[in-house]
Amino acid sequence: MRVVLDPHGRVPATRQVFTDGAAPTLWVVGAGSEDGRAAADATAGTGVDVLVLPDTAAFAPRRLVHELARRGLGRVLVEGGGVTVSRFLHEGALDRLYVTVAPVLIGDGVPGLAFPGPDVMRDALRPPVRRAFLGEDTLFELDLCAPQSGEPLDGEHGGTGEGGGEGE
Repeated sequence: MRVVLDPHGRVPATRQVFTDGAAPTLWVVGAGSEDGRAAADATAGTGVDVLVLPDTAAFAPRRLVHELARRGLGRVLVEGGGVTVSRFLHEGALDRLYVTVAPVLIGDGVPGLAFPGPDVMRDALRPPVRRAFLGEDTLFELDLCAPQSGEPLDGEHGGTGEGGGEGE
């Protein structure tokens, strides 16, 4: 099931995600949004289910994951921009984090991840990691539920970030 988070009801009902019929879709909107109230009418009979949350606080990642679990969605893939993914990371609402790094320099822009990290490197999160190559890109899978041993997953090469004095 695809879940579209739209707290302010800004996504037009004509978007392909609501009209292509490729997968059941849940459109999560906020109660205070005028367009959100009209979402159910706009998508009637299209296979899109609309969930109206009572307020913007209901969009907090942990609350949202709980609400989706109540609907039978026990595994959720959050595919979003830096702000959305950062909110889930900051609240500890992620079990795994997938980060793709591409050899493309685009200059200033919105950061991919932003959360209050530690003051020194030695206190940084070092979850077990699995790495896959996707052409020139590299996908990192970070297991955020595993004990923070810093050990690689499945025998992946360790040793990154272990330079001397790095924690200072």
